[in-house]
Amino acid sequence: MSDKVKASRRAFDREFKLQVVKEYHESGKDIAKTARKFEIDRKQVRAWVKKEEQIRQQKYKSKAHGRGCNSKYPLMDDKLYSEFLQLRKDGRKVKRWWFNTRAKQLMADLYPDVKDFKHSDQWFKGFRNRKSVSLRKRTHAARHAPPSLRGALSKFHAKLFRVRRCGKFELSDIANMDQTPLPFVLDDGKTYNDKGEKEIWCATAPSGLDKCQCTVQLTIFADGKPRKAWCDEAIMKAWIDREWSNTFTNPHNPCSSGKILVADVHTAQQTEAVKTALRKYKTKLVNVPPGCTSRVQPLDVSVNKPFKEEVKRQHEKHMSDNLQLYTVIHSAWQRRVLLTKWVAEAWKEINRNKKTVIGSFKKCGVSLTLDGKENDEINIEGYPTMKCRKLMKSTVLQM
Repeated sequence: MSDKVKASRRAFDREFKLQVVKEYHESGKDIAKTARKFEIDRKQVRAWVKKEEQIRQQKYKSKAHGRGCNSKYPLMDDKLYSEFLQLRKDGRKVKRWWFNTRAKQLMADLYPDVKDFKHSDQWFKGFRNRKSVSLRKRTHAARHAPPSLRGALSKFHAKLFRVRRCGKFELSDIANMDQTPLPFVLDDGKTYNDKGEKEIWCATAPSGLDKCQCTVQLTIFADGKPRKAWCDEAIMKAWIDREWSNTFTNPHNPCSSGKILVADVHTAQQTEAVKTALRKYKTKLVNVPPGCTSRVQPLDVSVNKPFKEEVKRQHEKHMSDNLQLYTVIHSAWQRRVLLTKWVAEAWKEINRNKKTVIGSFKKCGVSLTLDGKENDEINIEGYPTMKCRKLMKSTVLQM
């Protein structure tokens, strides 16, 4: 019979390991016999014999394997953990950037001679294990496209292709405009916390600020180049006259038949006044059918999410650069000013990656070549590749 013990996940304390090492020496250094007696794997016996001195230096009854390894900088570890506990006691959400920034500051204060400290993933993992800190997460189920949307998607692409065939439209003439909500309190509901606690509470912003949000209106073009650039009819008309009209002169394209604006069926975008204003600037409005925006609207598919993540990153960068403000509660007007700044920086960062914007238009089937040579690039969420190709074929038949 094999003396190999079936592997299982078990934690062994210091005294058990030393007992195994003692038996190993008393049995004439017989690894197999020692392993059988304690019902453990032979490789564990070898490892503990090799690390005997290190095991003896561990605390009584400790189960050290990563979790109990001594820190190179215990003063910094303890101070960092103490401040972390206080923040959590006050209900503050604690992110990775806070640990990195504060650890760097504490190292400069407590260990001024250490110049090579790096708050790496390995360091952070070790710190979390030593202090039993974990990040709580939520999971989301994948969305599947219902069969009923196939007809709506086909009609959308058919109309879009008809409009494009009726004139001469360059990639710079095809745009997508959308409104996306942005909360005043940038919170994803996650925080680092001591392991084992069933209830995780966090302090909320005062006066219902956590429920307040603004609306950011974004516009992208199929060529990926950025233009300078809560919505009602008046704001929509003002946007057309002041912003959209500039796209005809920046840059000017004398060969163009006009513009194509892809937008959802927002009520403010369907009024006669808005449609008249768009016709004034030779703009064809193509509406994305209800329920289809998450699949064929370029902004929704590839831009809105990274844009919001970049706004959040700008927020974290601001807090990291001004850590003394972390526990300061900002008023509504202060948040508006800061949010405006972060939105501008985030949009600038998004526009640096033209490939993402260009690819989004093609992925949604909005800027594919009319001869069908780029049909392989369409990739609609919830539809397999072959179904997407069939969708484009049926689109051509409807034209």
